[in-house]
Amino acid sequence: MEVSNPRLGGFFTLFIGPHVKPGFYETPFTQYDVTPTISMLMGWRIPIVSIGRPLTEGFNIDSDRVTAYVETSRIQGYNLVKAVAEMAGVEVRGVADPLEAYSILVESKLRDGMYVRLVLALAIVTSTLLVALLLLRTARHSIGKADIVVVALSVIAFEASYWLAYTAMRGPWSLSDIYSFDEVVSKIRASTAVGGLALGLTIGVAEVTPYRSGFRRVLVRALTAIAIVAVIGLLYSLPTIITYGLTVRFPFPDWGSAVLYFTSLMRVAFTGFTALPITLATSIPLTVIGAYLFKGLKTS
Repeated sequence: MEVSNPRLGGFFTLFIGPHVKPGFYETPFTQYDVTPTISMLMGWRIPIVSIGRPLTEGFNIDSDRVTAYVETSRIQGYNLVKAVAEMAGVEVRGVADPLEAYSILVESKLRDGMYVRLVLALAIVTSTLLVALLLLRTARHSIGKADIVVVALSVIAFEASYWLAYTAMRGPWSLSDIYSFDEVVSKIRASTAVGGLALGLTIGVAEVTPYRSGFRRVLVRALTAIAIVAVIGLLYSLPTIITYGLTVRFPFPDWGSAVLYFTSLMRVAFTGFTALPITLATSIPLTVIGAYLFKGLKTS
């Protein structure tokens, strides 16, 4: 028997075994409903941490047994959510469905401190922009159009190559294909290396074009591009920080946002250790090639 939920983009659950009637059922359900359903089929006690309800279609089970499990799961799930809500200082009275009570708890906790974090995030972003503008104004006489073009192209090259590599190695955007912490870290590290290679090649190629300059400017361009890439990585995590704070606490966040939050922080961590050495190792040799080809390296 296959149960599909069209509202979840084709998400489905397949049941095979005793008491299961062959067929396809488009019954709305959540992942929380799988455990109590299996408990009902096997005659087991519903786990105390369950907040779902057993599915009732597609099974050859006595109706009294189904009714008992449905009511028991509802009462048990509601009592669990209510107990957690009381510990969190949230009121969930007036509802009978545990998932509805859970939604009230989630929405309440999301609003807890969110606006303060939003103000702080905006203040940090604004301060960062002001400092950057001040530095640009101070160094405007030494910054040329070529520098801006090269750095911008380098950042674009890093972002595009990083996400293409990460998507290819990461696979579907789901937690179901994560088997270990080391596996995730290795994929982010490898993707960062690919981004650093693209960034270095972009800066290096600029040295065999009209944008060529000296070793010092090459280093400044590379460091500037890496710094911008790191800031962009931190900006990816802002929505999660604003919504949930710096630590993951109950209720659990949306897992898509949590994965992006973790990925962005890991990417920033590996930017200096992985991307910077590869960037310098690719851009400086190409700078030498550019100097040889154009008969004279500018000193700046």
